[in-house]
Amino acid sequence: MNLLDQYLKQYGVTRYQLAKISGISNGRWSELNKKGLEHYTVRHLRAIAMTVGKPSHEVLHKLEELTQE
Repeated sequence: MNLLDQYLKQYGVTRYQLAKISGISNGRWSELNKKGLEHYTVRHLRAIAMTVGKPSHEVLHKLEELTQE
């Protein structure tokens, strides 16, 4: 499972739901999901944070942890 899907699964959120809430296309999230954390922008982190109800710094920290597992 890729990084973004792995993170979202913890909150019961799909990439489709993330796209709807964030206004960033599902295709873009799909592309990003195949790449490493270094490709995520602040805009992406804020969108994820808004969707799961967490501060963006916590999202970044958790994504960093997941990359090390």
